Amino acid sequence: MSMMKTGGVEWDAYLNYALMKVSEELPPLVRERLMINAKREMIKILRKRELILGRNPFHIVALAIYFAARRSGLRITLRMIASSLGVSESSVRRVKRLIKDG
Repeated sequence: MSMMKTGGVEWDAYLNYALMKVSEELPPLVRERLMINAKREMIKILRKRELILGRNPFHIVALAIYFAARRSGLRITLRMIASSLGVSESSVRRVKRLIKDG
C-alpha cells in the first residue's frame, strides 16, 4: 500500500478520519471490513492520478468509502457519507463521474 501517499497528501489519515465519522454506529467487525475494502478502493482511485489532481481529498475519500460499502453489501448512501464529512453530495458525484468515466 505504498500508493497511500501521493502528491504530498497522506491519504491514510484522511481515510481514517472519514471512516471514523461515517462508521460510528457500525459493529467493530463490519467497520474493520469496511476499512480494508476502502483502502483497496482508494488505491484503485489513486492509480488515476491525473483525474484527482486539485480535488478536495474528502471528495475522493468519500468515494472510496462509498465504493467499499457497496462492495461489502452495506447500504451507506453517498448522501450520508457526504453529510458526515461536511462536503456537498453534488461535488462528490462530480468527482465520481470523473473517476468512473476517465
